[in-house]
Amino acid sequence: MSKRMQIETLESRRLFAGGLQGTYFNNVDFTGSTFTRTDATVNFAWGTGAPASAIAADTFSAQWTGTVVPTQSETYTFHTVSDDGVRLWVDGKLLINNWTNHAPTENTGQIALVAGRAYDIKLEYFENVRGAVMQLLWSSPTTPKAVIPTSALTPPAVVANGLRATYFNNADFTGASLTRTDSTVNFVWNSGSPASAIGSDTFSARWTGTVTASTSETFTFTTRSDDGVRLWVNHKLLINNWTNHAPTDNTGQIALVAGTAYDIQLEYFENVGGAVVQLSWSSPSTPKAIIPATALAPRTPSLADQLDHAVAFSISATQRTVNEFNATYGPANAPNRFPQFAPPGENWAVVDGAHWAAGFFPATMWELYSLTGNSAWKDNATRWTRGMAPTLTGGRTDDFYGFHDSQLALLAASGDPAAQSAMVMAAQRKVSTYNATVGAMQSK
Repeated sequence: MSKRMQIETLESRRLFAGGLQGTYFNNVDFTGSTFTRTDATVNFAWGTGAPASAIAADTFSAQWTGTVVPTQSETYTFHTVSDDGVRLWVDGKLLINNWTNHAPTENTGQIALVAGRAYDIKLEYFENVRGAVMQLLWSSPTTPKAVIPTSALTPPAVVANGLRATYFNNADFTGASLTRTDSTVNFVWNSGSPASAIGSDTFSARWTGTVTASTSETFTFTTRSDDGVRLWVNHKLLINNWTNHAPTDNTGQIALVAGTAYDIQLEYFENVGGAVVQLSWSSPSTPKAIIPATALAPRTPSLADQLDHAVAFSISATQRTVNEFNATYGPANAPNRFPQFAPPGENWAVVDGAHWAAGFFPATMWELYSLTGNSAWKDNATRWTRGMAPTLTGGRTDDFYGFHDSQLALLAASGDPAAQSAMVMAAQRKVSTYNATVGAMQSK
């Protein structure tokens, strides 16, 4: 077990509202290993570095695609600053073409645009050796020259079948990452890895998108994994085996209506040894099989996905830490006694394990009350959660409400976007508190 809990923040999973889709290739001719991400702007001065750990610092290429929307109806000048080659198309017209090796150089091209209309845009670039620069700007009679802002750019709509896959180089959804579309989840990597940028051990992955059944009936979803796996369908946690284990089948059931696209999220981690993850389904009329690409559509993680993950992460992190401290402060020392956070300048208190597990995280709903001023959240906190032991320092039980099983239904039921956003903020604050206190303590 790790000497220090590594706590994931929600910040690393913030979503882009705009930008361009950037696809990077490990060769100058758009071949070799690749990875794709959404870049908020094209404003890069990598110097002798590289766009990401998966791409070499020299002899790479990149392509950005999406749409650009002007705010004025006038002639725009598009500017590129590049080292080395660059090509730019707007509305299918080649405005800039300097496909040569060169030091940082500005090139321009003009086109008349209509305010509010979305125009296709494609930018291609290659880096040969040494310094690497790529910037995309615009100007017009009423628009000062500047990098094209995120608000004016939109990545292309996803049309491929499958699920959006993001792979992380650590087992806790941190570290270097790459994103791609996987047509199915049917991987037996054994001692290998998903891609050259990802290590063969201690990595994690998340698949998001929608799943659509062709018949209206109860479906059984089956995961086969080595190691941990969690599966949500329509934001219901159907499978949760977040442990180290040999290849194991887990199942969960849910009723689906034919033709309805349901949100689906699959999370996985690999510790050491063999690596396997497969996602299947079956129903009374559907033989068990890997879910086909035709039933899947990719999309970026939604706010609801983030809430699903935040709740599951909080619960598993709490249990892991309970186990860690139980090993340290077990029967040979002080049976079932766990440290409890106290405000600065006050003493630490200890409570029994059951209260610690239920009450360490100050209540998300109390945070919602603090953030929104809506007294309903305060009422719900009192109603749906329970306080810590009465021996807490200062006796301020209202400050020490925590996650409770019945709270999960309340989290899932919230349809108010403002409340959900506040909930995400609250969860992030709880994780920060956790990391600054128990997460920073060491087990023996």
